[in-house]
Amino acid sequence: MTGDVAARGRAVLLDRLRGKVAEARVAEGRSSAVRVRTQSGRSVHIKVSTKTAGTWQTTKSLRNGRADRDPTRLWAFVSVGKVGDPVKPTVFLAYEADVFRDIDRDVQEWFERNRHNDPSVKDFGHAAISEKRVLRLAQPFDELIT
Repeated sequence: MTGDVAARGRAVLLDRLRGKVAEARVAEGRSSAVRVRTQSGRSVHIKVSTKTAGTWQTTKSLRNGRADRDPTRLWAFVSVGKVGDPVKPTVFLAYEADVFRDIDRDVQEWFERNRHNDPSVKDFGHAAISEKRVLRLAQPFDELIT
């Protein structure tokens, strides 16, 4: 599998969904996402973050400390390794709202640790999401897509 990292991540997720859902396809739009129709007929949107090494990256502007869980909005964290590396891809699924709240908590801790006094810095720039955080947020794959 070659190509850009985001496309590789979507392909890994689509492969993992094969046989578990009624339909799965790449979603239209600016962000990397997959649309799923579950066996029960439910429509689910899965945002896909892909990494080859290190941490997953997102933007601070997605932080939302009050986000409510919506079972039709999920986030997939896919690790694909670099092209040619003998790494088995991994996929973790989490509720999108849990990720939004986690980003908010992490940004707030960063803000306080660095003694910022301009709250607007909370909404600009990138935020790293470590594998440790993803493992804490991850839910059983099959339960989220039934």
